[in-house]
Amino acid sequence: MLDLRMMTESLAAETVPGLYSSVNARPLGDAHAGLHAGAGTDFIAVLWLRAGEIQAAPILRWILFVVVTACAAGMTIEVVRRRIAYIRLGAPAIFERHRPSGKERSFGREVFGQRKLLKDIRSGIMHVIYFYGFMVLQFGALDLIWKGLSEGEPLPLPYYGYFAWFQEITACLVLLAVLYGAFRRYGEKLPRLKRGWKASLVLWFIGGLMLTVLFSGAFERVAKSGGESASANAPPAEERMALVSAPPAEERMVLVNATQSDAGMSLVNAVQSDAGMAPVDATQAAQDAASMQAALTGAGLASANTAHSLSDDATHAQQISGELLSARYAPVSAGIAHLLLRAGVEENGKLARAGFELFWWLHLLILLSFMLYVPQSKHFHLLVAPVNLWYRRNAPRGRLSPLNLEDEEAESFGAGKIEHFSQKQLVDLYACVECGRCTNVCPAASTGKLLSPMHLMIKLRDHLTEKGAAITSKSPWLPSAFWQTGERGNHAHAMGALLPAWSGSGGELTAGGKALRTNITPTMEAQGSTWMKREEADPRELELIGDVMSEEELWACTTCRNCEEQCPVGNEHVDKIIDMRRHLVLMQGKLPTDGQRALQNIERQGNPWGLPRAERAAWIDECERRTGVRVDTMQERRRSGKLPAILLWAGSMGAYDTRSRRVLFDLVRLMRHAGLDFAALGPEERSSGDTARRIGNELLFQELCKDNIALLQKYEVRHIVTACPHTFNTLKNEYPDFGLDAAVRVEHHTELLARLVRDGRLQPRNTIDERVTIHDSCYLGRYNDSYEAPRALLRSIPGITVQEMERSGSNGMCCGAGGGLMWLEERSGARVNYARTAQALEVKPSVISSACPYCLTMMEDGLKGLAADDKVIARDVAELLAESVLDD
Repeated sequence: MLDLRMMTESLAAETVPGLYSSVNARPLGDAHAGLHAGAGTDFIAVLWLRAGEIQAAPILRWILFVVVTACAAGMTIEVVRRRIAYIRLGAPAIFERHRPSGKERSFGREVFGQRKLLKDIRSGIMHVIYFYGFMVLQFGALDLIWKGLSEGEPLPLPYYGYFAWFQEITACLVLLAVLYGAFRRYGEKLPRLKRGWKASLVLWFIGGLMLTVLFSGAFERVAKSGGESASANAPPAEERMALVSAPPAEERMVLVNATQSDAGMSLVNAVQSDAGMAPVDATQAAQDAASMQAALTGAGLASANTAHSLSDDATHAQQISGELLSARYAPVSAGIAHLLLRAGVEENGKLARAGFELFWWLHLLILLSFMLYVPQSKHFHLLVAPVNLWYRRNAPRGRLSPLNLEDEEAESFGAGKIEHFSQKQLVDLYACVECGRCTNVCPAASTGKLLSPMHLMIKLRDHLTEKGAAITSKSPWLPSAFWQTGERGNHAHAMGALLPAWSGSGGELTAGGKALRTNITPTMEAQGSTWMKREEADPRELELIGDVMSEEELWACTTCRNCEEQCPVGNEHVDKIIDMRRHLVLMQGKLPTDGQRALQNIERQGNPWGLPRAERAAWIDECERRTGVRVDTMQERRRSGKLPAILLWAGSMGAYDTRSRRVLFDLVRLMRHAGLDFAALGPEERSSGDTARRIGNELLFQELCKDNIALLQKYEVRHIVTACPHTFNTLKNEYPDFGLDAAVRVEHHTELLARLVRDGRLQPRNTIDERVTIHDSCYLGRYNDSYEAPRALLRSIPGITVQEMERSGSNGMCCGAGGGLMWLEERSGARVNYARTAQALEVKPSVISSACPYCLTMMEDGLKGLAADDKVIARDVAELLAESVLDD
């Protein structure tokens, strides 16, 4: 049998001297320049031929590559396994696929659309480039690694030229994003971003990867450019081509094809399993090709089915070769290569090859180091965040998980230790990006309180990692753990001495101590200076509340959930704070004195002030005196045998607070004007329990909840309307956990009134010439996604001009009354309601409108505190609508 391999090698050696010269001298892509985009047989042939090249690659490089990669991959997997073990220390959680109930909960929008990141358009675009850039560049990394292992051969990809061009452009975009990220952190010095060497480490990693991609490509071009110009008759690089055809299964063969270029010159390229060829003289090449074709035909090894049309294939191969070899497909690396040549780096010289070798190894080592660094840093979110979003709770936003207070085996309630949190809550900690978006919008952090939602997650994560390592005896850090000596866990992070309360600086406060601008810098600095490593401390002995989180931080939270609204990875901060409050209240009996007083009053009299329970129905008589409208009680309607269609839930504020009663009276007038059939509970009504639950007294909440549900069932209530968003949220989203029929309709008064206006049952006609700005209630907006109803009502009133604040809607700032803080005094920093009122005054309104009795009280107090109550008033939306609809 004719040895085709020996024959072609002999012919090639005679025809083209230097065929077996260094493979580094071969033109880029010659080994597969003839690959057809849709030709499967050619693709298989390239892979077959490449397999032989592996054997020719330096064995030492392969050994080092395998060892280094295996070590890095092994350590990375082990680091991830250890952190999963730490997470499993938490209380068992059911990980079920989240079923989106709306567009804001869409997994695809959060992960691939980067929806929340793009709220800050500049940093959002930067992270989009990071996100998709890394996806794209993984293929380029594989190509670069393969080049180093196969002595310069790229991956056999169709349209390789476009692939190479896209890789270089993407690398440049990512590099620009790195520079912009460094500028934002260290140039602009955004207060929400941490600084220091740890924060900059990822920038060096990513920047190093991009630079090694570009410089390895540049040195590769220089190392091969000498081969491209070795022959005086060599055509430009973009005109060289090669054809690879799939041989019969029993033998491999090489086809040497010749074609005539437009200039009358012939081009011959050959692809063989061990080496590439340089172009040769056109006349000799044509003769050799004809001779070889005749020899193959005579041997019975060529036929019409195994040979292509020379002219057609040469033209197609030339197009592919142009894509692969033209410098326009490597605009950046070609430019760098040009600079290297001008700097004295010789074509196809040792320095060029050494440069490629250096940057190839640098790219590999940086890539593997980054891979190992990711799970040991905040960048673990790259792996955890999609999981966190995928398994996000499929429940109403902000709904707290009930405690089983009848569990006789329970040793503790709430979260007094890190392992008391659920496993899903612990996943949150490793998903944290440390972007600071949560702290940036936090009303506590913005007014100088110690609480920072970002640092909450960081401190809990650090404590979990250190305590998990101590419990499992598995160090969280590799490879440093290999040379660690001494007992592990002999140090841990803990809170140090707390700084004094913020007194204001730089114009944030007036001389009287009234907040004019929010500023998170003091809180960020305080957290950075108090969270420190404590030597000789055992993390198993540290107290979660006291050593990790201070009570001051826990009682500063208004539960507004803006931190969660801004978080790009779906973290939940409020439930963790409430769980720690529960432990303080239920297990330790610790809470601020004014909070304890409010809870005792609710328990004894059913209201936070401790006013007599018998006075709860006094608002009904006063309403009749002021408006002439008598509101029946459910008890009276039941005796008459005709229960109403709607239950009007007055709430503690509406029943007792003089200012809130005026809102309730106007609501009653509007409902009667629209012809609605409604009644109230009167003296039977009690607190909904929202205050008790948010403060942490789950026991009191559940008692109130069960009593109220029994009362609602007694009167067969199917529709509830309330003017308090806190009551609205509790009845609608949390009572169903304790037995309230989910079919019971719970409606906020703005939603009801907007529907009545839309249906024509209420018609605003009186003109009100006011410039109105809207303060959004957190429990109406972020908890229940109801932003439009108050605005629709205001727009329906003739004469009113609506002027939005800079922070409005989903990014609106809390008034400071949520989370039970309505009844707690602020003891540090500036008052939250002063800061919010100042934001409202910036748009120069004549009226600050709200839809919550808590917000109304806080805005009025803020106007008085800022001495603006003589020019601006605070009014509920229902009051403005009643003035326009009703003739007094």
